Amino acid sequence: MVKRIVPFKDRFEEALNNRDKKPIDIHNATGISQSTLSQYQSGYSEPKKERLSLIADVLSVNPAWLLGLDVPMDSSSAYTPTTIAAHLDADDLTEDELDDVANYIELVKKRRNR
Repeated sequence: MVKRIVPFKDRFEEALNNRDKKPIDIHNATGISQSTLSQYQSGYSEPKKERLSLIADVLSVNPAWLLGLDVPMDSSSAYTPTTIAAHLDADDLTEDELDDVANYIELVKKRRNR
């Protein structure tokens, strides 16, 4: 099972501060409503995969980091099943599941580079 070390809302706030952005900047770039962003900031809800990717893209951060996982903040880091397993409780994940995570991260990185 993947373990978070920090709640999404805390990482979201940290990323906003580090990138000198405000929720309105995320709204303008993604079209995500300000009320939804407010819910993310308060911890009332968290974004699903598509919106997470959009937010991570605008903030130039790793989506897994934004979710609160113990991975680098920088979105340019290389991920393989081995490097992912080093950050996760790999005993709870199969090799196929680790491959799926690595493939998803690569997909997100490719979307950013468009």
